[in-house]
Amino acid sequence: MLNKNKMLFLTILFAVIAGSIIWKIAIENSRNNDVAIPASSNIDYSIQIPIPYSLDKIINEFEKIDNQPILLYLYTTWCQVCNKNFSIVNEIA
Repeated sequence: MLNKNKMLFLTILFAVIAGSIIWKIAIENSRNNDVAIPASSNIDYSIQIPIPYSLDKIINEFEKIDNQPILLYLYTTWCQVCNKNFSIVNEIA
């Protein structure tokens, strides 16, 4: 019984130490992962508050665009693959 308690304690201790290290590296140093979005002459990055759209309004906006391609690019600033694609998306837009 004492052996099981020691193993449980060591497992919890290891989990706390590993979690603390991962937290320190991934969360507290997240400012180092932010990137600047490159400037684009095709896309307007205005500093306006986003207007929430209902699903019906979004569908109506898409229906207004007849036979034109629509580019919907969802990204995060911490994703390395997304960061590599910014210039490509700007060219396509």
